[in-house]
Amino acid sequence: HQRNVCFPASVLPCCITGHFLKGLLCASVRCGRPAEEVNRCWSQMSGCCPLLVVSAAHWWQQLSSPLFSLWGRLRDGEPPPEQLQLLTDGQRWACSVCSVEKGQEMQMPSAAALQLAAGLHRA
Repeated sequence: HQRNVCFPASVLPCCITGHFLKGLLCASVRCGRPAEEVNRCWSQMSGCCPLLVVSAAHWWQQLSSPLFSLWGRLRDGEPPPEQLQLLTDGQRWACSVCSVEKGQEMQMPSAAALQLAAGLHRA
């Protein structure tokens, strides 16, 4: 059913993906260890909600700046949670793999396989 509703196929719209991720960041700051909570939640989403993981990887170029900026404001400049940074690293890695310039390939990040595959599909 999702393939028929989502455009592009099998991906949530950017605004819905961004809204969910903003909610995740805002809710996490109420916890004692916000970055750890974001990382824990994101790790669980790979198995429970792959559509969101694939959508985040698909829209990451548009979402990364506002989400990192929001995190910086919420956490007084603290670095982003590891799992969000892995989205950026995964995108860079996918672009390096698909690059015409061989020899420029980066080391594969430790992100979930689904996330890396979505990055490769997008690149």
